Amino acid sequence: MSEIKINTSQNVEIERTTANVGLRMAAQIIDYFILFVYIMIVIIIVGLLKIESSALIFIAILPVFFYSFIMEALFQGQSVAKMILKIRVVKLDGSQPTLLNYFIRWLFRIIDIVSFYGIIAIISIAAGGKGQRLGDKAAGTTVVSLQKKNYLKNSMYRSINENYKLQFPQVELLQEQDIFTINEVINHYYKNPGMQARQLLIKTKEAIQLKTGIETTLESMEFLRIVVKDYNYMIRHDEY
Repeated sequence: MSEIKINTSQNVEIERTTANVGLRMAAQIIDYFILFVYIMIVIIIVGLLKIESSALIFIAILPVFFYSFIMEALFQGQSVAKMILKIRVVKLDGSQPTLLNYFIRWLFRIIDIVSFYGIIAIISIAAGGKGQRLGDKAAGTTVVSLQKKNYLKNSMYRSINENYKLQFPQVELLQEQDIFTINEVINHYYKNPGMQARQLLIKTKEAIQLKTGIETTLESMEFLRIVVKDYNYMIRHDEY
C-alpha cells in the first residue's frame, strides 16, 4: 500500500493509504458473488412465475450491468464489498466524486476488469503510485482504506471517562470525515511542531467553527481535542 496526499474540504493536506491490489481483488470477488446470488434469485423467480417476456427478464438483469456505478453513486464511493472491506472511492483533490467520475470509472471497467480477466487493472494499480486502474486515472479518482477512522474512534473512546460532560452539542453537525481530518491535523502537529503545523490547527478550528456555528475563545488545539471528544461521546451514547 502507498500513501497519497489529498486536500480536504478544510484545505488541509493529509495522507491517505491507498487500497492495495489484494483488497481491490477481494472487493471485486465479493461483489461478483453478490451479483451471482442476485442472478440466481432472478432465474428462480422467472422459473416459478413462468415469465416469458424477454423485456421483463432484461429489465430484471439490467442492475447487474450498472451495479458498481449505482452503488458508488448512491453510497459515496462504496459498493457492498467496499463497505465490508472499509475502502472507498475518492477524488485525488479530496473533493467528493461526481456522477460523471463514477460513470467514467464504470465505463472503463470494460477495459480494466471485464477484458483480459482484470489483468490490465492489476498491472495499472500495482505499477502506479496512487493505486489507480485506468478508470481511476481517467476519472481522477483512487480507492483508499478507511481503517484509520475506526482507529480514531476506538482511541478516542478510551480517553473519555464516564463523567465526561458534553461541551459543544453543535458537533452533531459534523461528519466522520471532519473528525478524521481534525485527528490528522493534531497528529501532524505532534509529529512536526512548527509555525506551519500551528497554522493548520488555526485554519481547521476556523473551518469547524464556520460549519457548526460554535463561538469560543479556546486555543485551537484545546478546541479541536474537545470537538473530537464531544463527537465520539455523542456517537457512543447513540449506540446504547
